[in-house]
Amino acid sequence: MMTSAKVKYTTEDLMAIAAFEKLTRTQVVDYINAGDTAYFLIKGRISNAIGKRGEKIRKIEELMGKRVKVFRYADDLETFVKNLMLVDVKDTKVLKNDGKIIVKVEVDRKHRPVVIGREGKNIKVIREFLKRWFDVHDIKLK
Repeated sequence: MMTSAKVKYTTEDLMAIAAFEKLTRTQVVDYINAGDTAYFLIKGRISNAIGKRGEKIRKIEELMGKRVKVFRYADDLETFVKNLMLVDVKDTKVLKNDGKIIVKVEVDRKHRPVVIGREGKNIKVIREFLKRWFDVHDIKLK
């Protein structure tokens, strides 16, 4: 695992992380604020962050006034990639080319829009998390 380059959080980001941790009793290891959606990378169980019937996540969304997506951190790249996909992954391949790490991920064709997200927002955040934590240069969907 490679830890990320120094990420600078705003005061608002730090407040969001603190509120999330307090409400969910989970540890946030990274956070990306992408306008109308907040992405949390956590250690621990996703079910703890979501709560019974989604009550915790709804409360956080209400508090923040935006959608919230939660991913589970993993120490190994392949598991990390699978955790970021939001859908079942058929196959992952990690390629190293000229010192650059490229991840190829195969998902069911009908699930690609979920992974990519509206205006490519999800895939941009996934790329950012992969770059920060494993120095992945790019991710390709197939």
